[in-house]
Order: sequence, then structure tokens, then C-alpha cells
Amino acid sequence: MELTQKCKSRKHSFTFHDDFLGFSWLGRSGFGYVEIPYAELPDKVSIYTEQNEWLRNFGYFCCLISVVEMIYAINMDVSFSELNSWLLAGIGCIISAQLSRKEYSVFTTEHGCIQVMHDHQHDQIIHLLACKRKQQLLHWYSDVDPDSDLEFEIKKFQWLFRQGLMTLEETEQKIAQAYRVFTVSGFHHEFV
Repeated sequence: MELTQKCKSRKHSFTFHDDFLGFSWLGRSGFGYVEIPYAELPDKVSIYTEQNEWLRNFGYFCCLISVVEMIYAINMDVSFSELNSWLLAGIGCIISAQLSRKEYSVFTTEHGCIQVMHDHQHDQIIHLLACKRKQQLLHWYSDVDPDSDLEFEIKKFQWLFRQGLMTLEETEQKIAQAYRVFTVSGFHHEFV
């Protein structure tokens, strides 16, 4: 399954393979492609806001010039008719800068950053990433490994619980199963 997001000169493509995400991007500053196992995606995302700060700051500067000129005009009894151009230019720049804002949800991994644009596909992409991550982590770690040791297995299931990948009941069942596998019985372990 592939989902593509586009905004002006930017294009982000998400290819959902069985075991990994293929993420490609193309923009004015370059292009690239990374493949990331779903399990390596962090459970938390950060928000990045992209905005034309130069245009915004120029707008503030124009408004400041307009205010200075208004103060000058008041003190010198001069007409305000010529002063409106600075104020209008400043307001226009500030509005343009606000309209050009773009927000992204960012997953930072050792392979690079995955940026998901805040558009009509954002929630669908985030949901798919979370589901694929959960599916892969449970596939890798939800079974008791008899070659491991009991303490490690208990910590592993506690970690899966803290990640929100298993319910409390499922976690307790897995820990009980680990006790049975390691032939330790009659001991209740408190982990929450």
C-alpha cells in the first residue's frame, strides 16, 4: 500500500511493506529514500512547523515603520493618507506568512526523520504506522522465549505493557506463562 502527500514543491511517499516502511521525499532542498522496520519507529512524535519567517519578520518590520510614521505624523500634524501603504504591506506579509505555514508530525529514528504532513491523510498514515509498529513488536516479542531467563521475559512483557501494546490482562497471562515455562510456580509477581 502506498500513500502520497503533496504540498507545493514537497512530495512525501509512504510505502507500507509487510516488515518495513519505505519513506521517500522530494522537495526544493533535495530528495531521499529510507527503509525503516516498523518496530524502530518511536511511540512518540514531535511537531515541526515550517513557515516563511523572513516574510513574517518583514511584515512586522513594515508594521513597525508604519507605527513610527504615525507617531511622527501625529507630532507634526501631517496627513495619514501616505502611511497606509506600510501598514497594508506589513499586514499582507504577515497574512501570507501565516497562510504558508505547514505542520508535520515527525518520527525521529536512527535512519532519519519521517515527516507526516498535517493534511487529510495525516491521521490515516499515523494510524497505519502505529498498527504496523504494534503488529511487528508483538510478532517479535509477545512469545515466551525458553532460551532466555525469567527476569528478562518479565521485563519484556512489562515493557510491552508500558508501550501500550498489551493490556494488563494479556501481560499478566504472559508473565504467568513465563513462570510455567521456567517451572517456577506459586509466586505472584507485582509489576505495575
